[in-house]
Amino acid sequence: MKIKTTTGLRALALATSLLAASVAIAQTDTPQPPVPPPPPTAPTPPVPPPPPPPGDTPAPPPSDAPLPPPPSPGTAPAPVTQAPPPPAGGAMPPPGAQVEVRNSQPQVAKMGTPPDFATLAKSGKSISEADAAAYPALANDFQFADKNRDGRISKSEYERWTQGK
Repeated sequence: MKIKTTTGLRALALATSLLAASVAIAQTDTPQPPVPPPPPTAPTPPVPPPPPPPGDTPAPPPSDAPLPPPPSPGTAPAPVTQAPPPPAGGAMPPPGAQVEVRNSQPQVAKMGTPPDFATLAKSGKSISEADAAAYPALANDFQFADKNRDGRISKSEYERWTQGK
């Protein structure tokens, strides 16, 4: 019986030491994040506004000048006029100037009737990307025309592509 009591005491001592070690590890403090630097003692001066661009820009009216009266409710607004072309060199228009933005798709060039397959297929079996460069419309649509994505346009792929044109 003495052997069993010693073994039990050793197991109890081991369990107690493991419990104490885990409690000690769990209670350790995590490192605190670094303290941020103190704010500057003297405030930085404000950045002055940029100088006006050189040119024939009219001076703004003094702030004590009266504003023009608002249009009366029965009058129509002034007609919109065509904006002048932008200044040379791509300079920014002065503040308060109207800006006109135009956006459209480029015109599609007419390519005429596509050449037959044999004209473009130098290898005879298919049209490579280099072969397609001879016909700009096909070179532009090469990935679209190459349906099986093998890097070559077969005769059936070319016929399908030309029918869509």
